[in-house]
Amino acid sequence: MWNKTKKEAVFPELIIGGTSYNPYFYQDINGKYAGIDVEIAKEACKRAGYTPVFQSIPIEERFQALKNKKIDCLWSCLTIKGREDKYLYVGRTGSSCDSGQRWKRSR
Repeated sequence: MWNKTKKEAVFPELIIGGTSYNPYFYQDINGKYAGIDVEIAKEACKRAGYTPVFQSIPIEERFQALKNKKIDCLWSCLTIKGREDKYLYVGRTGSSCDSGQRWKRSR
């Protein structure tokens, strides 16, 4: 969809939940979300046609926020073991960050 006055693309928002963990996901001194995961999420959303909207989620509330649709996805390093049937994981697996997955959406 295009905004006719500015001639810029307007993409649907994707609300991305993350837990503060520097240098991956945090708010800088100006209150803007920053970090490695934030930069990767911005690029992935750009390529997929979404506008990322970041939201900090306490670690103990992250899956409840996803279940209650307060966020569209979680973006962080999480262990997938025992959650394979509940969530769609996109990313790589390996030794970094335990499981290495970055993009989680509820099924």
